[in-house]
Amino acid sequence: MILETPIYTVKENSAAETSVGKVDADDEDIWSELTFKLVNIQGEGDVASLFKIDNNGNITVAANANLDYETKNEYRVKVVVTDNGLSHGFTNLSAEAVITIQVTDEDEKPGFDDKYPTFSVYENSKAGTDVGTVSATDDDCKDNTCATLTYTLVADTVAANANDYKEFKIDASTGKITVAKDSTLNYEVDSLYYALVVVSDGTLKDTARVTIKIKDANDKPVIENKTLTVPENSQAGTVVGTVPAKDEDKWSKLTYSLADVNTNDQVAKLFTVDNNGVIKVAKDSTLDYEERNEYQVLVIVTDNGSDKGFENLSDTAIVTIKVGDENEPPEFIDDGKPSYKVAENTAAGTEVARYEIKDPDAVDANFATSLKVSLADNNTQNDILAQNLFNI
Repeated sequence: MILETPIYTVKENSAAETSVGKVDADDEDIWSELTFKLVNIQGEGDVASLFKIDNNGNITVAANANLDYETKNEYRVKVVVTDNGLSHGFTNLSAEAVITIQVTDEDEKPGFDDKYPTFSVYENSKAGTDVGTVSATDDDCKDNTCATLTYTLVADTVAANANDYKEFKIDASTGKITVAKDSTLNYEVDSLYYALVVVSDGTLKDTARVTIKIKDANDKPVIENKTLTVPENSQAGTVVGTVPAKDEDKWSKLTYSLADVNTNDQVAKLFTVDNNGVIKVAKDSTLDYEERNEYQVLVIVTDNGSDKGFENLSDTAIVTIKVGDENEPPEFIDDGKPSYKVAENTAAGTEVARYEIKDPDAVDANFATSLKVSLADNNTQNDILAQNLFNI
């Protein structure tokens, strides 16, 4: 007979072979050898498969029992003990009792639904851009005994840069990961980030390794203001200078154009620019320091983002072009007369002819404005040279 029908306890999540307790049975026959087995009770489910009992009455947890307090915290099963009367010419006799096994609650650690999530986000994303959400569950919440879960981001040892996680933020209560700062993610510099997410119930923790892939976006080309110089009177095609632009996208092809800074001052037409950013003097342009010694044009550089499914992006720069002063030759204004007559014995100092002489640099402080004028005989074979007869 079974001496008692006790109530046993075992912790939830106990491993296979964990001891539950011992069922004691007694038989007055000194030759008796008892065997024990567990039998399901109708309506109680397959409890017998969750536990084992040996022939000493020791009950242990069976493999794959997965005892979970929050799912079910009490089991009832029948224990049947049988003697070996048949081996002594008698009928085997049995006794049975119903035992109760109570599963006790344990503080269970939270666990991530996915311990290796992968998310993606475009480079140059603004702060607050959604990256993805990690989620964890706590079995203790099934019976309302769990604490609030909190999420934190920490460095991952596999990350080449220990500060990877600082590029992102996580909502402590929801597990939502967002971009931390404006436009710091750069596909061309780093296209892969790693971080660890730790979830805690205040006592126990679990960890997930998050991989964040940075997707390529169209980076805006960058061009800076510049000052260039070109000599006055430069011919068409003369190189003024180069205005280089930068674009981090290796696939980018840049095109350049010129526009007027001030639409009322249409000077962009005086110059050209090619797709290497080289500015030249345009055809039919006249650059005259004395007339104007400085121009400003707008250089526009545009990428080919549309070829990659993006929007074309542009940047502009103001280029100041200074016209360099050159010493220009003076010019005689011919009065059109082929010759002049002068009477013999004309007194010295008598005016024979008057020429107008112009010097473009006359208004230019960079060069001397006084002109030196002299006479030379057109035919040096003459016995009497003109410069000896006339003064100028």
